[in-house]
Amino acid sequence: MQGKIAIEEHWESPEVDTPATFGFIDADYLAHEVPGVTIPASALDVLERAGRGAARAAGLELAASLLVKAKSLVSGVVLTAPDDDAGALDPLLDALGCPGS
Repeated sequence: MQGKIAIEEHWESPEVDTPATFGFIDADYLAHEVPGVTIPASALDVLERAGRGAARAAGLELAASLLVKAKSLVSGVVLTAPDDDAGALDPLLDALGCPGS
């Protein structure tokens, strides 16, 4: 589909015994309830399996991979830091090869 990028199914996330995280719940809601939003089942699975303690890291890994794949298709991206933690963006800036990251 034009304008959509599929996230590869290559992330391995350990099975954990924790309930779904808010990250997964939010992503699942967007995927199923918001028209025009497509989140691959593989990405939802990674977030769900990551569990409460690793959801942020798993989400950053997914985002970094998506940015790398989208880099040649876009002229820019807008990133926002969660909880005003600018350092959280470092993995994404690194994935893009941005100087100073």
